[in-house]
Amino acid sequence: MKPIFKIIVSIFVLVFFTTNVFSQVGIGTNSPDASAKLDVSSTTKGFLPPRMTYAQMQGIASPATGLVVFCTNCGTTASVGGELEVYSGGIWRNMIGNAASVPNPTIAATTAASSITATTATSGGNITSDGGSAITARGVCWSTSLNPTTSDSKTTDAGTTGTYTSNLTGLTAGTLYYVRAYATNAFGTSYGTQISFTTLSPPTIAATTAATSITSTTAISGGNITSDGGSAITARGVCWSTSANPTTSDSKTTDAGTTGTYTSNLTGLTAGTIYYVRAYATNAVNTVYGTQISFTFLIIGDSYQGGKVAYILVSGDQGYDANVQHGLIAAASDQGSVEWGCDATSISTNTAIGTGAANTAAILLGCATRPIAASLAANYTSGGYADWYLPSKDELNKLFLNRVAIGGFGASNTYWSSTENQGLYAWYHYFGMNFSMSGPTTYGQQNVANKGAGGVYVRAIRSF
Repeated sequence: MKPIFKIIVSIFVLVFFTTNVFSQVGIGTNSPDASAKLDVSSTTKGFLPPRMTYAQMQGIASPATGLVVFCTNCGTTASVGGELEVYSGGIWRNMIGNAASVPNPTIAATTAASSITATTATSGGNITSDGGSAITARGVCWSTSLNPTTSDSKTTDAGTTGTYTSNLTGLTAGTLYYVRAYATNAFGTSYGTQISFTTLSPPTIAATTAATSITSTTAISGGNITSDGGSAITARGVCWSTSANPTTSDSKTTDAGTTGTYTSNLTGLTAGTIYYVRAYATNAVNTVYGTQISFTFLIIGDSYQGGKVAYILVSGDQGYDANVQHGLIAAASDQGSVEWGCDATSISTNTAIGTGAANTAAILLGCATRPIAASLAANYTSGGYADWYLPSKDELNKLFLNRVAIGGFGASNTYWSSTENQGLYAWYHYFGMNFSMSGPTTYGQQNVANKGAGGVYVRAIRSF
């Protein structure tokens, strides 16, 4: 037997018998702790247990309770590098008492969302480790709630470790989404950091501007865009048509700018035509429209709002507005003949254009007799309008001047106004030919008659 081999055998025998004879063994100490069978002491070296992967550790047959190994690939993504495991008689536990942390994949990041539209977006992730087990699924998951998981909407993207791109689909416009990258191996699923984004939405239009400066061929409107929906405004203006709900396929303006108020000039219009107008705005998502307005440039005799246009207000008239057409509409026919009413009662009335409605209300309040001229006018309904009234003296004169265009007046009829005269009387207007000793002279005459006189006609009007 060689000398070196004899020395090794001798040392082995000595240690073996020493270990079995004495109750305690100290390595690096002459005074082992009384509670320990083996007491290792060192200030420069450590105790090195068996080292193996999680799969190798799981392959130990019938491990004894208390068996200790170092799992080289156990640990969460926050403590990568392995764990010291002890078998507790059912499961392996790390040394702080929790179940062994299986080696899930490691995700460095969730990719910030890009290419965002109303219904789609692009994200992805970066898997830096498969945890010692092949990646079986990867992608991103998303939800409208925090911390989405693979139980929520998700992509499934091919590949293992490294960066990848995910296409999110089926999203809802104008919605906040939370997204996390995920990766799954045989031991579990890991998630990346959470990111969020909001899908694009159509623009928002607060209003279509009421039409002003209306002429026979032009008008001014516009709109107010309060939001671009997260995508730049590519077109804005107003569109118009003679049919309701115009679109950009009809006539339109194209006005510079993005959000905020703007003015649009409508041209090429036709007098006496009703136009419908809507503001519009377009972004990458869609074109949206504002509330609908309508207007027309009217001429005397046009059929409009239940009757015929009888007069267009001019400067000096009550209610005149240089930017918007206003005037009087006359019923297309007479409402009958009747007394003015209450000839013994004084009722305060006015003469000017714009006072007929107030006159009519005062008459109905101050005179209980029915029917009377004011009640016939007020009870008239046409075109769905119930705001008809008896014209004042000056308003009735405009009906006489435009009687041919309005039509329906008796050739020799006399018509009541709503203007009283000295308590017992009221003003009327004769629409026929005046005669003198030498023959016919002029058409029409305004005069007063007793308020109880019969045979005087009523022609209701309303304002627009």
